[in-house]
Amino acid sequence: MVQESFLHQVWQRHPWRGKILQIVPHQTLEIIHPGVLNAYGGPDFHAGRIRIAGREWAGHIELHVRSSDWYKHTHHTDPAYSNVILHVVWEHDEDVFLENGQTIPTLELKGLIPENWRHQQRELDSSLHDPPCAMHFPLNLKQVDDWDEMWVIHRLERRSEIWKERLQTLNMDWGQLLWEALLRSQGGSANALPFQLLGRAFPLPLAYRYRNQSDTFTALLLGQAGLLNDTDMKSAQWLRTFHALESGLPMPPLPLFLWKLGGVRPAAFPALRLARLQTVIVHCHPLTRLLSPEGAEILRQTWSLPLPEYWQRHYHPGRMAKVKQNVGWGGYESAVLNALSPLLYLRGKLRNRADWMQSALDWHSGLPAEKNRITQKWKGSGLPFISAMNSQAALERYENACMNRQCSTCPIGQHLVFDGGGV
Repeated sequence: MVQESFLHQVWQRHPWRGKILQIVPHQTLEIIHPGVLNAYGGPDFHAGRIRIAGREWAGHIELHVRSSDWYKHTHHTDPAYSNVILHVVWEHDEDVFLENGQTIPTLELKGLIPENWRHQQRELDSSLHDPPCAMHFPLNLKQVDDWDEMWVIHRLERRSEIWKERLQTLNMDWGQLLWEALLRSQGGSANALPFQLLGRAFPLPLAYRYRNQSDTFTALLLGQAGLLNDTDMKSAQWLRTFHALESGLPMPPLPLFLWKLGGVRPAAFPALRLARLQTVIVHCHPLTRLLSPEGAEILRQTWSLPLPEYWQRHYHPGRMAKVKQNVGWGGYESAVLNALSPLLYLRGKLRNRADWMQSALDWHSGLPAEKNRITQKWKGSGLPFISAMNSQAALERYENACMNRQCSTCPIGQHLVFDGGGV
């Protein structure tokens, strides 16, 4: 059985241009314009134009695998579907009626879709490769840059909507939102949650209050993170300071079990990343300076500053490194890609600043491509992995299309199916 997303792509290509088709009830159909794909709620295609038995109609067009899906999806009770002029299905198994009792004209696509398209789609659907299109590596593609930009915009849209919900909860406090996003960006897949929770346990106004009191700031930040101990003189001093001020903090400290340290590289240990963010708070005041087209450069300059001597010789309170550490740029790219970029994109969208949205997108081209288990899946594909634009696109493509076997929603899958790229 075909997927509805495949039918959407077939319908957009309109391979029956200039042909007379047959619909249910038995009448002739000519497709003048297939309509515009609707990415939001309501019928699948808007502004379609068709001619049935010589009479022209304009309105919505809805697609389903089976015509009975109309009732399964409760479209018969939704007024948004009352102006559907054509029901396009893979298999017609039941007549469908509007609220006024009128039969909706139905076009059955079984037997009408070019067989080579179906063959290529079946190959991808049944592929045992990960990603499914790996059977066709190396890919011969010419429009990769446009496709990668499309996926990154999709990623920014999706992530900015998630942060928008949190922004509304914070009563539009951009500073606190950015603080939480920066913290979360330093956790990777293992510690994103405790980092973000720390943003609530140690909110930005508290960070501002102690930004010029280095040891007190460190004591409160690490104490609220639940990472302090008394195994050396410095960490014991921080622990005493934390206990002296603990009663005035807004929340209890995070439990230590939330943090995952096993398998994490020393350079990515939470305490080291927190030391870096403490430097950001000290030198980027107010923090919202980073939510501007110059934000990535401001952060880069701050990130290049050396950490305090203690953190050049320790990766965790009381745990000394064997040699002096070069903590370098660890976490900078993640801060830009996972905090600054989606938030600047969101801010630009809410304030109608297309230039801010474009800057959030352009930052990706100035950062190196990430190397992780997902990007490794595209090894041998022939796709470029030069900048974060390429790697972020690969992540979004994999999470949204490959993992769900939705190849027909991906330009690569569409190329293989509809343009003969897989032959």
